[in-house]
Amino acid sequence: MPQTISLYKLFLASPSDVKEERLIVENVINEFNNTYSSQLNARIELCSWEKSSYPSVGEYPQAVINFQIGDEYDIFLGILWTRFGSKTLNYESGTEEEFYRALERYRQIGRIHIMMYFDIEGVPLDSLDIEQYSKVRSFQKQISELGCYYFTYVGSENFKKDLRIHLYKVIENWNINNPSTTQVNLSDFPIAIDPLEDEVSELGLLEFQDILKTKSEEAIKALNEISTSTIWIGKQLAESAQKLNIINEQKPVNQIVLARAVINTSAKEMNQYAMKIEQPILNWIASFEEVVEAFKGLLQVSDDIIPKESWRDNKEALRLLLDNVDLSYEQLVEFYKSVKGLPKITQYIILAKKNVCSKLKELLASMDRCKISANEIIDLINKKLFDIE
Repeated sequence: MPQTISLYKLFLASPSDVKEERLIVENVINEFNNTYSSQLNARIELCSWEKSSYPSVGEYPQAVINFQIGDEYDIFLGILWTRFGSKTLNYESGTEEEFYRALERYRQIGRIHIMMYFDIEGVPLDSLDIEQYSKVRSFQKQISELGCYYFTYVGSENFKKDLRIHLYKVIENWNINNPSTTQVNLSDFPIAIDPLEDEVSELGLLEFQDILKTKSEEAIKALNEISTSTIWIGKQLAESAQKLNIINEQKPVNQIVLARAVINTSAKEMNQYAMKIEQPILNWIASFEEVVEAFKGLLQVSDDIIPKESWRDNKEALRLLLDNVDLSYEQLVEFYKSVKGLPKITQYIILAKKNVCSKLKELLASMDRCKISANEIIDLINKKLFDIE
């Protein structure tokens, strides 16, 4: 008897500078359909302007594409790098128009999953269209303010690794929470062949385990350095506040001069703090991202080599690292609030506040992203443990 499965349509939107990623999307979908269709009782069908549109006439070119593709897709996947695309009648690019059409559907009926990805890999300045790039960054900020949680990646290989995990989770969660969708017979579909073969990993199980150990230690070290610096600046600011209280109580003749000197010293110390944590922040981001990538690699190459107990140990190690992150995160959030609440007494303190808050926002945002990635890895390990059992 033919197996009936749920069919999810994915619409792919992007400008012309992410051709490799567009091919990767097709590969990952084919891989998903070949590997997980039976397991998840689901299949993904790719919709894109290349595959789903044809020459015609309409109000304007993008309107033709909109009409031909329609709105009956379940997943909107947008990718941007340095180019935003060509203007349409009402939007700065076709990708932007397609995103807002998807967002409007989400607001009206809710049953659509929007996935936005931004490649943050650098390009040579002489080949960068500043106007196009500015539009991408402006759009990135706009959709964040609209409640869109997007993902950033560096290079197509990292995009492929992330997309594999994300698509699986989207379909898995959707099957649980929204069981009703288009039903089709699995036997109606041939086995898809990837248009681009996956590259063989250059690292093996032992190398990934070495990376996990080394980079976990480096990530914790970086967080400890940031924590130590934060404790230091906290003490300095507390001492300055105490000095200001004494000056206010005693009200000496040169009260304003003395107060200004204390405040400017605090500003100088805050700038020193911002400089102190700059490199540890970069080290933290790089180390934790490598930890996540190493776990992904381990999951791909391990097969049945790693016993169940080792997977449990790996999961526990990641949880301990996350606990360390959570403790630092709470400390940093409180400090960020206290710095943001400092009165704007002098120009120096205002600039110092901006400097410190900018660094802390960057760090906290990276910690949020890393925590999400780590929890996704834990979910995959749990699935691995379930499969082993």
